[in-house]
Amino acid sequence: MIELKLNKRSIGVGYPTFIIAEAGLNHNADYQIARELIAAAAESGADAVKFQTFDTDEFILPSSPYYSIFKNSELPRDDFSRLKEYADSIGILFLSTPFDMESADYLDQIGVSMFKIASCDLTNIPLVRHIARKNKPILLSTGMASMHEVFQSLDSMQQEGNNEVGLFHCIAHYPAKEDEMNLRAIPYMAEVFQRPIGLSDHTLGISIPNASVALGANMIEKHFTLDKEMAGPDHQLSATPDEMREMVKVARSVESALGSYGKIVPESDEHKNVLRRSLTARVDIPTGVTLTQDMICIKRPGDGLPPELMDSIVGRQSKVAIEKNQQLNLRHLE
Repeated sequence: MIELKLNKRSIGVGYPTFIIAEAGLNHNADYQIARELIAAAAESGADAVKFQTFDTDEFILPSSPYYSIFKNSELPRDDFSRLKEYADSIGILFLSTPFDMESADYLDQIGVSMFKIASCDLTNIPLVRHIARKNKPILLSTGMASMHEVFQSLDSMQQEGNNEVGLFHCIAHYPAKEDEMNLRAIPYMAEVFQRPIGLSDHTLGISIPNASVALGANMIEKHFTLDKEMAGPDHQLSATPDEMREMVKVARSVESALGSYGKIVPESDEHKNVLRRSLTARVDIPTGVTLTQDMICIKRPGDGLPPELMDSIVGRQSKVAIEKNQQLNLRHLE
């Protein structure tokens, strides 16, 4: 099983769920809002905050309906450097998804420790290869992709000598409907790909990402906003700071409850004896009497003969008188 190694932590089976607050475009091209998003993500307990770095003219035609959305959401290059420095100073990992090669080069130059590749670029093999050559861990979203396309993208990165890749199960609808999430893809992908698997979530609310943790997700990416009522394409489906804080809290609780594979008995013998039962005399039993089942009851505590010995006790004779409600003992019987 492949693990992703960062400076201060690892991502994979057996490690805490890696939680990314996806700020994305929710800064609305305002540096101060972006900075506030970083602070709020850190306060919520998220491990990382992620933006998107791009030159709109490098990846969208002006005729596309998405052109104006992205063009109006561009941050100057220097802002990302300043935002990373701020994130570093308050102890949250800074990430950003590059949508073009020059943006990937810039993020590498300012020292990001990991790259994220968006679902829309999983089949953009030239960009995938370019990022893989940076020799840093990669998170790859798989929305819209067939298994063949996922294998193809992974293979292109491996050909560049980079196999430190985690995958996000993702439904590329905004927002995504709960009944199309197919969260069982997470354990399936973990078995097939033998690498960290997470959920990049676009549903409303926080129940779906937390459910993914119960199914073994090693990572969660959730859109994040300061206010759902702000203008912009992703605010409505994003978690607020309070929701993000609650999502992190529940995720940590769920991962703690998951434990390890196998049946483990945490209860002490003393606790078992309090709750279990023992074979007990239902009535006064004189010496020399053959025991019948109606002379015996089963009562707490469980520090006497266990109930499974009932069949071997019935038919034996009492060597001594046994009082009602006295636990049976083999020394009492012939």
